[in-house]
Amino acid sequence: MSSDGYRALLLDLDGTLARAFLRITPAVEQAVRRLARDMPVGIVSSRDHTIVGEIAARLGLLGLQVSEGGARIFDPRTHETRWQCSLATADARQILDFLESDALPFSAVDHHESVEATRDVTHWDITRITALKLTKQQAQDISTKFSESADVHTSVILRIDNGDWMVDFTHASATKGSAVARYAGLVGIEPSQVIAAGDSYNDLPLLQACGLRIAMGNAAPELKAIADYVAPTVDEDGLAVAIYQFILPTLRAQGR
Repeated sequence: MSSDGYRALLLDLDGTLARAFLRITPAVEQAVRRLARDMPVGIVSSRDHTIVGEIAARLGLLGLQVSEGGARIFDPRTHETRWQCSLATADARQILDFLESDALPFSAVDHHESVEATRDVTHWDITRITALKLTKQQAQDISTKFSESADVHTSVILRIDNGDWMVDFTHASATKGSAVARYAGLVGIEPSQVIAAGDSYNDLPLLQACGLRIAMGNAAPELKAIADYVAPTVDEDGLAVAIYQFILPTLRAQGR
């Protein structure tokens, strides 16, 4: 994809920015802080806005961040939600009823609160539901079942800390890919001017929507197949390598 110059980096959290248990190494933190002097850096994660905001603050990232799988874009300084797309109440109820009837654990974000049981939902302003502790086959079957709904998007995710599989449910208009266009519009750039970095299946729409694509060495094969650069793994500080050996040289070549 062509670009008049790359203007932002959007990066996945687990498996890209952070190792297992949200550990960000000093080398990666230093590299991200270095790049943030030249362009906005945003985290794009299925985790809730509280966690994403805390990590953004820890890294000194002042620009917009994306949480809940693309369902919320927010300002980490003011905690203001700049854009949000929630599941329809009927869809959220159907998903939660299914998970609870099968005794499958889940977490969800209702308005600004994290909940783990339907009885705790008060607003029915649900941006993301995550089915937890699944086998690969369960995750695939659940994703297939709900992908028939025109208004629900499902993402199958493999946890890097314990090997469990999960399924994220968001509105069909709230994916990591659609969030790129929303983010770009809010900051006044084109999606082709955004660099993306990711590792998991739910990062495929993210990479596809951006102008420059980085896949981690631990990434799913589908991401590596479309990447402009494949970094070392997250456990080898691959994001830091990508920043110093690929992103910053690319920016210098563009006169940045």
